[in-house]
Amino acid sequence: MLGVLELIYLLVVAVLLVAALLGAARAVSKAGYSGWWALLLLVPVVNLVALSIFGGADWPVLRRLRALEGAPGRTAPGPFRRG
Repeated sequence: MLGVLELIYLLVVAVLLVAALLGAARAVSKAGYSGWWALLLLVPVVNLVALSIFGGADWPVLRRLRALEGAPGRTAPGPFRRG
């Protein structure tokens, strides 16, 4: 049987794992991909490959921003403005 301390430890680990996955899902979805890609963090070797791919990929958000910058009469908002 598990003691009280072990149950508290498992609960804390579960809460931290869920928080990390939710944060990763939010970051990935802000980048323009599905939040479900965050589940790759749970697979030992695949997570490193996925992080490498996402780090070097041309993110959909950046593609949309470049399209806005190239559109006539439109400027990009805030810190993305050039010139």
